[in-house]
Amino acid sequence: LGKLDAARGHARRAVALDENYLPSRLALARLAMLTNEKEEFDQQLAKLRQLGPENPDVLLLQAASAQADGDLDGAREFAANAYSLAPSTGTLVA
Repeated sequence: LGKLDAARGHARRAVALDENYLPSRLALARLAMLTNEKEEFDQQLAKLRQLGPENPDVLLLQAASAQADGDLDGAREFAANAYSLAPSTGTLVA
């Protein structure tokens, strides 16, 4: 968990410099998801939806959130939207 904490610290420092820096927000959301910190994940996802509502990475995080909540139709819709915006193996596999 030490490397995860270090990564989280780096991402938080980047967000402190620029609260709208999307890559660091994405990293914080992914780390929260990875460590099952739902409240932190939800906070980051809410900010990400404001910053990049059409960003494929944001849409994939929304798909993961919907899937975790048992909303498989919503998860598929978010994932399909991500793929339509960025058709690649990365969005297809995610």
